[in-house]
Amino acid sequence: MDLNQRQELKEFKKALRRETLSKRKQLAEESPERFHEYSSRIIDTLKQTPEYQNARILMCFVSFEDEVETHQFIKDALTEGKQVYVPYIIREERIMVPAQILNFDEDLVPGYYGILSPREDQLRLKDKAEIDLVVTPGVLFDKNGYRIGYGAGFYDRFFSQIEPSVPKIAIAFSLQQTEEVPTDEFDIPVNKLITEKGITIF
Repeated sequence: MDLNQRQELKEFKKALRRETLSKRKQLAEESPERFHEYSSRIIDTLKQTPEYQNARILMCFVSFEDEVETHQFIKDALTEGKQVYVPYIIREERIMVPAQILNFDEDLVPGYYGILSPREDQLRLKDKAEIDLVVTPGVLFDKNGYRIGYGAGFYDRFFSQIEPSVPKIAIAFSLQQTEEVPTDEFDIPVNKLITEKGITIF
C-alpha cells in the first residue's frame, strides 16, 4: 500500500468513525433508558461466556462517555476474586500496557483523554503473557471481527504482542456493526462481538 492509499484509508476510517460515534452519542442522549438497558444486557451476556467464567486474569477497558458501561462489571469481577487489569497508556512511547487495580474507586484517576486510568504512583504492571481474556472496546466492527478503534492503534499493537489464543471479546451496541471495514496488514480481528442482540463469533 503506497502513501496515497494509506492516506485515503485513514480518511475513510475517520469518516466512518465520526458517523458511528455520532449514532452512539445519539442513543445515549436521546434514549438514556435504552442505552443503560442495552449496556446491562451486553454485560450480562459477557458474564455468561465461558471465556469470562474461566478467566483468572482479565483485562478490560474502563468505559468513557457513551461506551458500553464497564465500571460495575469491573467491580463485580474484583468481587468474584478475579485479577483485573485495565489499560495504562505510556504517552512517550505511545503504547498501552496492562495495570492491575485492586479497588475501582481508589485506584483510578482521570488520565489519557480524561479516561479513568491507574494512579501513576501505584502502578502494578503485568506480563501480557499471563492475561486470560481481553475485553475490548471499539467504534465499528465488521462481519469478520475487524474493528475500527479510536485511531491511536493501541489495541492492534497490544493484540500483536499477546498469544493469538488469548480470547479477545469486544462489547458494543448493534449500531456499531457493519458489513465490512477497511483494513490493512496491521489489523487484528477480535474473536467475539457481544451486542444487545447477542453474540457474534468470528
